[in-house]
Amino acid sequence: AVLCEKTENKTADNYIFQYTNTPLYTQRYEALIKLAELQKTNPSAKKCLINALHDNAYHIREFAIRKLEIPKADTAKIYATIETLARKDKSSWVRKAAIEKLSNSPKDSSYTSLFENSIGDSSYEVAGASLKALNEVNSAKALQVAKQFENEKDNNIVTAVADIYAKQGDSLYQSYFSDRLHNSSELSKYYLFYYYANYLTR
Repeated sequence: AVLCEKTENKTADNYIFQYTNTPLYTQRYEALIKLAELQKTNPSAKKCLINALHDNAYHIREFAIRKLEIPKADTAKIYATIETLARKDKSSWVRKAAIEKLSNSPKDSSYTSLFENSIGDSSYEVAGASLKALNEVNSAKALQVAKQFENEKDNNIVTAVADIYAKQGDSLYQSYFSDRLHNSSELSKYYLFYYYANYLTR
């Protein structure tokens, strides 16, 4: 049941004030959603998203990482902050988001060692994202590492290995897809078919 429909008519300054001054998670998160939409035309909105990288709530830090369009000013400083979050944040969600953001950065190859080290993260989500990121900067190394994870059953790892093999497009990896498609859960198969289709086209 829909309890209510809320309509707000707030300015960017209102949302900035809301994010900056409320201790409540939901109100900060709702403000950031609007500020993310306004960041292209409002420098103050973008500044709020940058500040949110240090928010106490991990879900807000993750949201800020994913939605922030890195400004040309202070680019190096912001990427350094995201790299620190990838290495040290307590939340696996934040570490994963940071890895994925860095993998799409103009200098993604400079994070090769970070991606490689993060494959050993305690979180499967982070490990899978790191393996995919490594494949973007060093496919030969990623292929070597992927072979060590062929027997893993977690979806994050399975899809990472499948992504690497799909991009190789070599007939050697047909057995991996065949085995996984015959011995995985329905949910795993759902994810695998995307990568298998990419593999077959190559």
